[in-house]
Amino acid sequence: MTGKKIIANLLLLLSITGLNGYFSRIQAVVSDDEWTTIRRIEGERHNPRLIESLTSDITAKIRLKENTNIVFYYQSILCKLLGDSFDISSINFSDKTSYKKEFFATLIYRILAHKIDNNLPINPEVSSCISDFLTQKVITKPDDFINFNDMDKVNIIRICLICNEHYILDRTTLSNALEIIKSFVIKNGAPPKLLITLAKIPNIDTHQRIATLDKALTALNNLGRPPDDPQRIEALIALGEIPGPQQSTYGVECLKRVIKALPENDPQRIKALIALGNIPGPQQSTYGVECLKRVIKALPENDPQRIKALIALGKIPYNTDEQIKALNEAIKALNNLHRPPNDPQRIEALIALGKIPYNTDEQIKALNEAIGALPENDSQRIEALIALGNIPYNTTDERIKSLNEAIKALDNLHRPPNDPQRIKALIALGEITGPQQSTYGVECLKRVIKALPENDPQRIKALIALGKIP
Repeated sequence: MTGKKIIANLLLLLSITGLNGYFSRIQAVVSDDEWTTIRRIEGERHNPRLIESLTSDITAKIRLKENTNIVFYYQSILCKLLGDSFDISSINFSDKTSYKKEFFATLIYRILAHKIDNNLPINPEVSSCISDFLTQKVITKPDDFINFNDMDKVNIIRICLICNEHYILDRTTLSNALEIIKSFVIKNGAPPKLLITLAKIPNIDTHQRIATLDKALTALNNLGRPPDDPQRIEALIALGEIPGPQQSTYGVECLKRVIKALPENDPQRIKALIALGNIPGPQQSTYGVECLKRVIKALPENDPQRIKALIALGKIPYNTDEQIKALNEAIKALNNLHRPPNDPQRIEALIALGKIPYNTDEQIKALNEAIGALPENDSQRIEALIALGNIPYNTTDERIKSLNEAIKALDNLHRPPNDPQRIKALIALGEITGPQQSTYGVECLKRVIKALPENDPQRIKALIALGKIP
């Protein structure tokens, strides 16, 4: 590459990343080899694999404790490429001790969010880095958690949430980190933003979740925040999205407060209307359906939120014809947007079609389309396999094959014995009529009974199914 080309690319890079004024400071303190690497990165900025390459380089260097200036540069450029607002001026490139653990918390959250949003695999280096980080900075030294600023505490919790949802870390490490974070907040208190994020932690007791969000709302009241304050809106929507009986009263009330506080087409107001449509119970046939129809009517045909509302409407068992129409309309809009066959919303719509008891052949076709579009161990594929195994008019052999394939995928993902999808598959196998009930079906139901606590509704369902086997 010629000197002029290097300078041209460098100027382009600076204009995009906002690194003006800092680049010369980097050059002054890095080695010749490191500067060569920087120039290579700068020259390859348009390479679509750049972010993945940078991620691997950064995580490998941090894991090896190589806190050099080149790592600072990597982190800075990657955060900028990912759209992060981290202020690079806070890094003193002439002082290697200025490497901040807080910066890594922000960076690793951005890396995870980027990978999840773009359906990219989580490479082992990233998983190892997260595990080391949580172990060293949260689990073995819980008092260190207080030294993170509030935004970094929020990002650490977000990292844990993503890792939990996508099974990125081993459950012991994740559980220990979350317990320490919860204990810290209970002991020391926390600002509203941290409380709201904390309330999204999985396996937290429903009453504790509600109490945490209510505490955040009280704090916002004390601060004099207005009804349309973004944090207040986030807390109210989170309350409305909590599953359980309270949704028919307090949750609905919270979502109505959001709707009242925001203008008609505000994205958060749309989100609240969709949440109202997703609340289970008798109100879905009236107010919930009405809310979703308001969203559908207000937004343009291919708007992503309108598609989300159409899919939500298609899942409500209120009118089979309207459900099918809504789901097909959502799929048509996704086609208009040129979404790929494995698009999560398309898969969600296909699975919803497969669960509507209207036409066995059409149900099987929709579910097989979803299954064929996804990799073997994908969570949505597992859901589609379980749905296929629950179609009563499908052949017994096909049902058993689908459910066993789902269980195999759950085994590959190391899901625990009480995993909800595993429980659904095992109960479905136990409920299939036929000679196999005397052996394999009984065994499946016994595994459910053993895995769940005494009064769990799914355990009771398994006990009833077991009692029906002749």
